[in-house]
Amino acid sequence: MFNHQDFFTLERRAKQQRVAAIAGSALAAILLVTFATATDASRAVDSASLALVSADCAPVVRGRTIHVAWETTVAADENSVMVGSDDMFGTTVAATPGTRHAAVIADLPSGATVHYRVTSRRTATEETAASGTCVVTVDGLDTAAPRFTDVIVDSVVTDAAAVHFATNEPAALLVTVTSFDADGAIVTASETTATQDIVSPPAHRIVLSGLTPGTRYTVRADAIDNAGNSTTLTPPIEFRTLHVPAPVAQW
Repeated sequence: MFNHQDFFTLERRAKQQRVAAIAGSALAAILLVTFATATDASRAVDSASLALVSADCAPVVRGRTIHVAWETTVAADENSVMVGSDDMFGTTVAATPGTRHAAVIADLPSGATVHYRVTSRRTATEETAASGTCVVTVDGLDTAAPRFTDVIVDSVVTDAAAVHFATNEPAALLVTVTSFDADGAIVTASETTATQDIVSPPAHRIVLSGLTPGTRYTVRADAIDNAGNSTTLTPPIEFRTLHVPAPVAQW
């Protein structure tokens, strides 16, 4: 016997199954598209090639030091600068990793012409990018002698004094101290070095001790810079130690 209720029940179940099948197909399609998009993005990242973005021949030259910097499109973990007196190079200086790279080439000969080339390598993909050869000349030979810009004598007592020197550039100071008797004849002469303070401009200080009370002294200084240029303080500075106070009479 035909039952209308059973018919409608079966029809509802069939519709529910068709809806579920359509929903399942749509979900599968969404998942497939999402997976394909993620895969394509991953492939796009992996396929990004290593190349130099900026590697122009414009290093910063400071004295006998060259600062080289460049950028790459993607991170590179092996970066270096090949340096030499010609295109054969001969020396390799390591540079920083990442996408921005920097290296410092120091202690170069004064006035030298230097050839260099930057190289970046991405070990994950075995890609390498290199620049052409750059040529730069280091600052010329230093032939200028240092200059004394100030000299001060202070803290003078009976047996000691302090002398302060200032020079226009870093220099080693050789100081000669001479004492004289009442007639102007040399009594003693000794050499010592001054201590350089880490300031700009360079300052030097020397403390003289064991001096003779009431005596005239002269101080001569020779300044020698890092290139071997020298100059002499002219005229020498002069000072006199204090006399020992006379004893107070006791009554």
